[in-house]
Amino acid sequence: MKVTFTKEGPRRYSVYVSRERYVDLRCGSIGYDDWLPHDLLHFVAEAEFGLDGAIFGDLASGGNARIFVDQHSSYGTNPPHDACKDTETPIGIYIGHP
Repeated sequence: MKVTFTKEGPRRYSVYVSRERYVDLRCGSIGYDDWLPHDLLHFVAEAEFGLDGAIFGDLASGGNARIFVDQHSSYGTNPPHDACKDTETPIGIYIGHP
């Protein structure tokens, strides 16, 4: 799983999640900080404390964390989460600018 944080404009960023076995997802910014995106804090805290059932753990296991939508869908629909699927391993973070 590859997670990309992209600055979209003043006080706005998006999170893109690319996964090999599941649809790619996107989410607009939830919070804002001049120095560090709110969702990046979630990513780091979940990895550091081993919170596999939190937002990015759910994404890695095929879910949408209830806030991410299909990157290629105009309606934002996702296939249902299947708890029996294998999880993907996060391979890195990319923080990009437009």
